[in-house]
Amino acid sequence: QRAGRAGRVAPGTILHLFTKVFHEKCMSEFDEAEIVRIPLEKTVLNVKLLLSRFGTVSQLLAQSVSPPPPERVLMAMKVLYEVGALTRNDEEAEVTELGRVAVH
Repeated sequence: QRAGRAGRVAPGTILHLFTKVFHEKCMSEFDEAEIVRIPLEKTVLNVKLLLSRFGTVSQLLAQSVSPPPPERVLMAMKVLYEVGALTRNDEEAEVTELGRVAVH
């Protein structure tokens, strides 16, 4: 980002403090979306509590800019059910009191 600004916004030079090989092998051009990287349990609880009247968790998350894989959504719901944060292990599940506390 700064490389694009150097010389365009104001006179300047950019100095990269890493090798070209390191850049090509270790640095991605774009960061992976957070929803794809993080555990989905808290996201599932938030969607259930705040957006459930607009559709199921799977439907709503599938519409996000970088949707998580459907199997990760189902796994998150399974985990939430197993710990007692959801009443059932499916899209019809309600958030329990434990789930309400856990989301905050």
